[in-house]
Amino acid sequence: MKVAIIGTGNMGSGLASALATAGHEISIGARDLVKAAALADTIGHGAVGGGILAAAKLADVVVLALPYGAAADAIKLAEGLAGKVVVDISNPISADYQELVIGHTTSAAEEIQKLAPQAHVVKAFNTIFAQLLAPDARQGKTLQVFVAGDDAAAKVSVSALATSIGFEAVEAGSTDQQPLYRADRRDEYPLWLLPRQRSDRGSSLGADLIELKFLNERFSTEHLETLFKISRSIMITSSHMADGLATVQANRQFMQRFVLFINTADPTLATELVSSNAVFFVPGRPDPVSGPAGYLEIINMMRSGFPDIQWTLEETVAEGDKVVARFTMRGTHQGTFFGVPATGKKIAVQALNIYRFSDGKIIEERGQPDLLGLLQQIGALPSQ
Repeated sequence: MKVAIIGTGNMGSGLASALATAGHEISIGARDLVKAAALADTIGHGAVGGGILAAAKLADVVVLALPYGAAADAIKLAEGLAGKVVVDISNPISADYQELVIGHTTSAAEEIQKLAPQAHVVKAFNTIFAQLLAPDARQGKTLQVFVAGDDAAAKVSVSALATSIGFEAVEAGSTDQQPLYRADRRDEYPLWLLPRQRSDRGSSLGADLIELKFLNERFSTEHLETLFKISRSIMITSSHMADGLATVQANRQFMQRFVLFINTADPTLATELVSSNAVFFVPGRPDPVSGPAGYLEIINMMRSGFPDIQWTLEETVAEGDKVVARFTMRGTHQGTFFGVPATGKKIAVQALNIYRFSDGKIIEERGQPDLLGLLQQIGALPSQ
Protein backbone atom coordinates (compact mmCIF):
# COMPACT_ATOMS: atom_id res chain seq x y z
CA MET A 1 0.00 0.00 0.00
CA LYS A 2 1.23 3.55 -0.69
CA VAL A 3 1.34 5.41 2.62
CA ALA A 4 2.43 8.94 3.50
CA ILE A 5 3.54 9.62 7.05
CA ILE A 6 3.24 13.30 7.88
CA GLY A 7 5.53 13.97 10.82
CA THR A 8 8.96 12.80 11.93
CA GLY A 9 8.40 12.48 15.67
CA ASN A 10 8.27 9.26 17.69
CA MET A 11 4.93 8.11 16.26
CA GLY A 12 5.76 9.17 12.72
CA SER A 13 9.16 7.52 12.64
CA GLY A 14 7.84 4.41 14.40
CA LEU A 15 4.94 3.95 11.98
CA ALA A 16 7.11 4.70 8.96
CA SER A 17 9.70 2.13 10.02
CA ALA A 18 7.15 -0.59 10.84
CA LEU A 19 5.13 -0.08 7.66
CA ALA A 20 8.22 0.10 5.42
CA THR A 21 9.56 -3.10 6.95
CA ALA A 22 6.19 -4.74 6.26
CA GLY A 23 6.58 -3.93 2.56
CA HIS A 24 4.48 -0.79 2.13
CA GLU A 25 5.64 2.09 -0.06
CA ILE A 26 6.41 4.89 2.36
CA SER A 27 6.78 8.61 1.74
CA ILE A 28 7.61 10.87 4.68
CA GLY A 29 6.50 14.49 4.71
CA ALA A 30 7.54 17.31 7.01
CA ARG A 31 8.18 21.05 7.01
CA ASP A 32 11.86 20.22 7.50
CA LEU A 33 12.66 18.51 4.19
CA VAL A 34 16.18 17.56 5.30
CA LYS A 35 14.85 15.83 8.41
CA ALA A 36 12.23 13.94 6.38
CA ALA A 37 14.84 12.81 3.87
CA ALA A 38 17.23 11.74 6.64
CA LEU A 39 14.51 9.68 8.33
CA ALA A 40 13.66 8.00 5.03
CA ASP A 41 17.32 7.19 4.48
CA THR A 42 17.59 5.71 7.97
CA ILE A 43 14.49 3.56 7.49
CA GLY A 44 15.50 2.29 4.04
CA HIS A 45 13.18 -0.19 2.31
CA GLY A 46 12.68 2.33 -0.50
CA ALA A 47 11.21 5.04 1.75
CA VAL A 48 11.44 8.60 0.43
CA GLY A 49 11.24 11.90 2.28
CA GLY A 50 10.41 15.48 1.39
CA GLY A 51 7.73 18.10 1.77
CA ILE A 52 4.21 17.45 3.02
CA LEU A 53 2.49 18.03 -0.31
CA ALA A 54 4.97 15.88 -2.24
CA ALA A 55 4.64 12.99 0.24
CA ALA A 56 0.84 13.13 0.22
CA LYS A 57 0.66 13.09 -3.58
CA LEU A 58 2.56 9.79 -3.65
CA ALA A 59 0.14 8.04 -1.31
CA ASP A 60 -3.33 6.59 -1.11
CA VAL A 61 -3.33 6.67 2.70
CA VAL A 62 -2.04 9.71 4.60
CA VAL A 63 -1.22 9.31 8.30
CA LEU A 64 -1.26 12.56 10.27
CA ALA A 65 1.41 11.59 12.80
CA LEU A 66 1.17 14.98 14.45
CA PRO A 67 -0.24 16.59 17.58
CA TYR A 68 -3.86 17.58 17.05
CA GLY A 69 -2.93 21.26 17.00
CA ALA A 70 -0.64 20.79 13.99
CA ALA A 71 -3.19 18.96 11.83
CA ALA A 72 -4.84 22.03 10.31
CA ASP A 73 -1.58 23.44 9.01
CA ALA A 74 -0.53 20.06 7.57
CA ILE A 75 -3.84 19.61 5.75
CA LYS A 76 -3.52 23.10 4.28
CA LEU A 77 0.02 22.38 3.05
CA ALA A 78 -1.22 19.08 1.57
CA GLU A 79 -3.89 21.00 -0.37
CA GLY A 80 -6.87 19.36 1.28
CA LEU A 81 -6.13 15.66 0.69
CA ALA A 82 -9.17 15.14 -1.53
CA GLY A 83 -9.88 11.47 -2.16
CA LYS A 84 -7.25 10.29 0.32
CA VAL A 85 -7.76 8.05 3.31
CA VAL A 86 -6.58 10.23 6.19
CA VAL A 87 -5.63 8.58 9.48
CA ASP A 88 -5.96 10.74 12.59
CA ILE A 89 -3.80 9.30 15.38
CA SER A 90 -4.06 12.29 17.71
CA ASN A 91 -5.50 12.66 21.19
CA PRO A 92 -6.63 16.28 21.73
CA ILE A 93 -5.34 16.57 25.27
CA SER A 94 -2.90 18.98 26.84
CA ALA A 95 0.76 18.06 27.23
CA ASP A 96 0.33 17.35 30.95
CA TYR A 97 -2.74 15.13 30.37
CA GLN A 98 -4.79 17.50 32.52
CA GLU A 99 -7.31 18.82 30.01
CA LEU A 100 -9.01 18.10 26.70
CA VAL A 101 -8.30 20.91 24.26
CA ILE A 102 -11.56 20.05 22.49
CA GLY A 103 -14.25 17.51 23.22
CA HIS A 104 -17.23 19.22 24.78
CA THR A 105 -19.27 19.27 21.58
CA THR A 106 -17.05 17.63 18.97
CA SER A 107 -14.03 15.35 18.53
CA ALA A 108 -10.58 15.61 16.93
CA ALA A 109 -11.50 13.37 14.02
CA GLU A 110 -14.70 15.29 13.31
CA GLU A 111 -12.77 18.56 13.25
CA ILE A 112 -10.16 17.08 10.91
CA GLN A 113 -12.94 15.85 8.64
CA LYS A 114 -14.24 19.42 8.47
CA LEU A 115 -10.77 20.62 7.47
CA ALA A 116 -10.52 17.95 4.78
CA PRO A 117 -14.14 17.49 3.64
CA GLN A 118 -13.26 15.47 0.53
CA ALA A 119 -10.98 13.07 2.40
CA HIS A 120 -12.03 9.88 4.21
CA VAL A 121 -10.97 10.37 7.83
CA VAL A 122 -10.35 7.32 10.02
CA LYS A 123 -9.41 7.37 13.69
CA ALA A 124 -6.74 4.79 14.58
CA PHE A 125 -3.49 4.21 16.51
CA ASN A 126 -4.40 6.86 19.11
CA THR A 127 -4.25 4.25 21.91
CA ILE A 128 -0.84 2.92 20.88
CA PHE A 129 2.34 4.38 22.34
CA ALA A 130 5.28 4.97 20.01
CA GLN A 131 7.49 2.60 21.97
CA LEU A 132 5.19 -0.30 21.06
CA LEU A 133 5.16 0.21 17.29
CA ALA A 134 8.25 -1.95 16.78
CA PRO A 135 7.18 -5.62 16.72
CA ASP A 136 10.11 -6.68 18.95
CA ALA A 137 8.99 -4.29 21.68
CA ARG A 138 5.68 -6.12 22.06
CA GLN A 139 7.41 -9.34 23.10
CA GLY A 140 4.97 -11.57 21.24
CA LYS A 141 1.85 -9.81 22.49
CA THR A 142 -0.88 -8.85 20.04
CA LEU A 143 -2.13 -5.37 20.80
CA GLN A 144 -5.39 -3.92 19.53
CA VAL A 145 -5.79 -0.93 17.24
CA PHE A 146 -9.31 0.51 17.29
CA VAL A 147 -10.43 1.71 13.86
CA ALA A 148 -13.40 4.07 13.48
CA GLY A 149 -14.85 6.26 10.75
CA ASP A 150 -17.74 6.74 8.37
CA ASP A 151 -16.22 5.24 5.21
CA ALA A 152 -16.22 1.42 5.22
CA ALA A 153 -13.60 1.06 2.50
CA ALA A 154 -11.28 3.50 4.26
CA LYS A 155 -11.57 1.54 7.49
CA VAL A 156 -10.72 -1.68 5.64
CA SER A 157 -7.54 -0.06 4.30
CA VAL A 158 -6.46 1.22 7.71
CA SER A 159 -7.29 -2.13 9.34
CA ALA A 160 -5.10 -3.86 6.76
CA LEU A 161 -2.21 -1.53 7.61
CA ALA A 162 -2.57 -2.26 11.32
CA THR A 163 -2.73 -6.00 10.72
CA SER A 164 0.31 -5.93 8.44
CA ILE A 165 2.51 -4.68 11.30
CA GLY A 166 1.25 -7.19 13.84
CA PHE A 167 -1.69 -5.48 15.50
CA GLU A 168 -5.25 -6.73 15.85
CA ALA A 169 -7.57 -4.27 14.10
CA VAL A 170 -10.85 -3.81 15.96
CA GLU A 171 -13.88 -2.28 14.22
CA ALA A 172 -15.08 0.56 16.43
CA GLY A 173 -18.04 1.83 14.44
CA SER A 174 -18.87 5.10 12.74
CA THR A 175 -19.77 8.63 13.72
CA ASP A 176 -23.45 7.70 13.63
CA GLN A 177 -22.86 5.05 16.30
CA GLN A 178 -20.51 7.33 18.25
CA PRO A 179 -17.92 4.83 19.43
CA LEU A 180 -14.15 5.47 19.36
CA TYR A 181 -14.55 8.17 16.76
CA ARG A 182 -15.99 10.39 19.49
CA ALA A 183 -13.93 8.96 22.32
CA ASP A 184 -12.65 12.42 23.17
CA ARG A 185 -16.09 13.97 23.72
CA ARG A 186 -16.70 14.96 27.31
CA ASP A 187 -20.40 15.68 26.94
CA GLU A 188 -21.46 12.13 26.11
CA TYR A 189 -18.51 9.76 26.53
CA PRO A 190 -20.03 6.94 24.45
CA LEU A 191 -17.07 4.80 25.45
CA TRP A 192 -14.30 4.97 27.98
CA LEU A 193 -10.97 3.40 28.78
CA LEU A 194 -10.80 1.08 31.76
CA PRO A 195 -8.08 -1.26 33.05
CA ARG A 196 -8.29 -4.94 32.21
CA GLN A 197 -6.48 -8.25 32.30
CA ARG A 198 -6.87 -10.43 29.20
CA SER A 199 -7.44 -13.97 30.33
CA ASP A 200 -6.54 -15.42 26.94
CA ARG A 201 -3.14 -13.74 26.73
CA GLY A 202 -2.24 -12.91 30.28
CA SER A 203 -1.30 -9.40 31.27
CA SER A 204 -0.98 -7.33 28.12
CA LEU A 205 1.16 -4.32 27.34
CA GLY A 206 0.69 -0.61 26.69
CA ALA A 207 -2.55 0.04 24.90
CA ASP A 208 -3.66 -3.51 25.66
CA LEU A 209 -4.04 -2.44 29.28
CA ILE A 210 -7.22 -0.64 28.27
CA GLU A 211 -10.61 -1.90 27.25
CA LEU A 212 -13.35 -0.14 25.34
CA LYS A 213 -16.52 -0.06 27.32
CA PHE A 214 -19.64 1.49 25.81
CA LEU A 215 -21.55 3.80 28.10
CA ASN A 216 -25.10 4.30 26.92
CA GLU A 217 -26.15 6.67 29.68
CA ARG A 218 -25.17 10.27 30.26
CA PHE A 219 -23.10 11.21 33.26
CA SER A 220 -22.95 14.21 35.51
CA THR A 221 -20.02 16.59 35.23
CA GLU A 222 -18.58 15.11 38.44
CA HIS A 223 -18.73 11.59 36.99
CA LEU A 224 -17.09 12.72 33.77
CA GLU A 225 -14.28 14.49 35.61
CA THR A 226 -13.64 11.36 37.68
CA LEU A 227 -13.59 9.14 34.59
CA PHE A 228 -11.25 11.54 32.83
CA LYS A 229 -8.82 11.45 35.78
CA ILE A 230 -8.94 7.63 35.83
CA SER A 231 -8.19 7.48 32.12
CA ARG A 232 -5.37 10.01 32.45
CA SER A 233 -3.81 7.93 35.23
CA ILE A 234 -4.01 4.79 33.08
CA MET A 235 -2.43 6.59 30.12
CA ILE A 236 0.46 7.86 32.23
CA THR A 237 1.04 4.43 33.79
CA SER A 238 0.93 2.75 30.39
CA SER A 239 3.34 5.32 29.00
CA HIS A 240 5.79 4.64 31.81
CA MET A 241 5.51 0.89 31.19
CA ALA A 242 6.12 1.41 27.50
CA ASP A 243 9.13 3.62 28.23
CA GLY A 244 10.57 0.94 30.49
CA LEU A 245 9.96 -1.77 27.92
CA ALA A 246 11.60 0.30 25.21
CA THR A 247 14.62 0.92 27.47
CA VAL A 248 15.05 -2.79 28.15
CA GLN A 249 14.81 -3.52 24.43
CA ALA A 250 17.33 -0.79 23.61
CA ASN A 251 19.74 -2.10 26.25
CA ARG A 252 19.43 -5.61 24.83
CA GLN A 253 20.14 -4.42 21.30
CA PHE A 254 23.07 -2.31 22.50
CA MET A 255 24.66 -5.23 24.34
CA GLN A 256 24.36 -7.44 21.24
CA ARG A 257 26.36 -4.86 19.28
CA PHE A 258 28.79 -4.50 22.19
CA VAL A 259 29.53 -8.23 22.15
CA LEU A 260 30.26 -7.95 18.44
CA PHE A 261 32.69 -5.12 19.24
CA ILE A 262 34.65 -6.92 21.94
CA ASN A 263 34.82 -10.11 19.86
CA THR A 264 36.19 -8.29 16.80
CA ALA A 265 38.03 -5.30 18.35
CA ASP A 266 36.47 -3.20 15.58
CA PRO A 267 37.63 0.42 16.10
CA THR A 268 34.56 1.77 14.25
CA LEU A 269 32.23 0.02 16.69
CA ALA A 270 34.40 1.27 19.54
CA THR A 271 33.71 4.86 18.49
CA GLU A 272 29.98 4.19 18.05
CA LEU A 273 29.49 2.45 21.40
CA VAL A 274 32.04 3.99 23.76
CA SER A 275 31.99 7.65 24.79
CA SER A 276 35.19 9.62 24.30
CA ASN A 277 35.02 10.47 28.02
CA ALA A 278 34.33 6.92 29.21
CA VAL A 279 36.40 5.45 32.04
CA PHE A 280 37.10 1.76 32.63
CA PHE A 281 38.26 0.33 35.93
CA VAL A 282 40.44 -2.73 35.29
CA PRO A 283 41.51 -5.18 38.01
CA GLY A 284 45.26 -5.05 38.55
CA ARG A 285 45.61 -1.45 37.33
CA PRO A 286 45.80 1.45 39.78
CA ASP A 287 44.33 3.95 37.32
CA PRO A 288 41.39 3.59 34.93
CA VAL A 289 41.80 3.69 31.15
CA SER A 290 39.57 5.96 29.10
CA GLY A 291 37.74 6.34 25.82
CA PRO A 292 37.47 3.98 22.83
CA ALA A 293 41.27 3.68 22.66
CA GLY A 294 41.39 2.64 26.31
CA TYR A 295 38.82 -0.08 25.80
CA LEU A 296 40.65 -1.38 22.73
CA GLU A 297 43.77 -1.50 24.90
CA ILE A 298 41.96 -3.82 27.34
CA ILE A 299 40.78 -6.10 24.53
CA ASN A 300 44.23 -6.22 22.90
CA MET A 301 45.81 -7.04 26.25
CA MET A 302 43.53 -10.08 26.50
CA ARG A 303 44.17 -11.00 22.87
CA SER A 304 47.92 -10.92 23.39
CA GLY A 305 47.57 -13.89 25.72
CA PHE A 306 44.50 -15.47 24.12
CA PRO A 307 44.41 -14.57 20.39
CA ASP A 308 41.18 -16.49 19.82
CA ILE A 309 39.36 -15.11 22.87
CA GLN A 310 35.60 -14.68 22.53
CA TRP A 311 33.01 -13.39 24.96
CA THR A 312 29.52 -14.91 25.25
CA LEU A 313 26.84 -12.77 26.90
CA GLU A 314 24.98 -15.00 29.31
CA GLU A 315 22.56 -12.58 30.97
CA THR A 316 21.91 -8.91 31.70
CA VAL A 317 20.08 -6.94 34.38
CA ALA A 318 19.20 -3.28 33.76
CA GLU A 319 18.16 -0.52 36.12
CA GLY A 320 18.13 3.17 35.28
CA ASP A 321 21.28 4.08 33.36
CA LYS A 322 23.14 0.91 34.38
CA VAL A 323 23.41 -2.60 32.94
CA VAL A 324 25.00 -5.54 34.72
CA ALA A 325 26.23 -8.21 32.31
CA ARG A 326 27.57 -11.71 32.95
CA PHE A 327 29.93 -13.08 30.30
CA THR A 328 31.82 -16.30 29.68
CA MET A 329 35.30 -15.72 28.22
CA ARG A 330 36.70 -18.59 26.16
CA GLY A 331 40.07 -18.84 24.46
CA THR A 332 43.41 -20.65 24.14
CA HIS A 333 46.51 -19.56 26.05
CA GLN A 334 48.90 -18.93 23.15
CA GLY A 335 50.85 -15.89 24.39
CA THR A 336 52.34 -14.53 27.59
CA PHE A 337 49.66 -13.39 30.05
CA PHE A 338 50.43 -11.81 33.44
CA GLY A 339 53.99 -13.06 33.02
CA VAL A 340 52.89 -16.64 32.33
CA PRO A 341 54.27 -18.07 29.04
CA ALA A 342 51.89 -19.75 26.59
CA THR A 343 50.67 -23.19 27.70
CA GLY A 344 48.19 -24.04 24.94
CA LYS A 345 45.52 -24.60 27.56
CA LYS A 346 41.93 -23.58 26.96
CA ILE A 347 40.02 -21.38 29.37
CA ALA A 348 36.33 -20.81 30.13
CA VAL A 349 36.08 -18.01 32.68
CA GLN A 350 33.19 -15.99 34.05
CA ALA A 351 33.20 -12.17 34.13
CA LEU A 352 30.72 -9.77 35.70
CA ASN A 353 30.76 -6.20 34.39
CA ILE A 354 28.75 -3.12 35.38
CA TYR A 355 28.17 -0.54 32.64
CA ARG A 356 26.80 2.98 32.90
CA PHE A 357 25.24 4.68 29.86
CA SER A 358 24.62 8.24 28.69
CA ASP A 359 23.32 9.38 25.29
CA GLY A 360 23.38 5.85 23.94
CA LYS A 361 27.04 5.16 24.79
CA ILE A 362 29.04 3.55 27.58
CA ILE A 363 30.54 6.13 29.92
CA GLU A 364 31.80 3.78 32.63
CA GLU A 365 32.63 0.12 33.18
CA ARG A 366 33.69 -1.72 36.29
CA GLY A 367 34.89 -5.18 35.33
CA GLN A 368 35.21 -8.17 37.65
CA PRO A 369 36.60 -11.13 35.68
CA ASP A 370 37.47 -14.33 37.53
CA LEU A 371 41.24 -13.83 37.30
CA LEU A 372 41.89 -16.45 39.98
CA GLY A 373 40.00 -19.06 37.95
CA LEU A 374 41.81 -17.97 34.76
CA LEU A 375 45.27 -18.28 36.33
CA GLN A 376 44.33 -21.67 37.74
CA GLN A 377 43.14 -22.88 34.32
CA ILE A 378 46.45 -21.93 32.63
CA GLY A 379 48.44 -23.60 35.46
CA ALA A 380 49.89 -20.43 36.96
CA LEU A 381 48.23 -21.18 40.32
CA PRO A 382 47.22 -24.45 41.95
CA SER A 383 43.58 -25.38 41.49
CA GLN A 384 43.18 -26.34 45.13
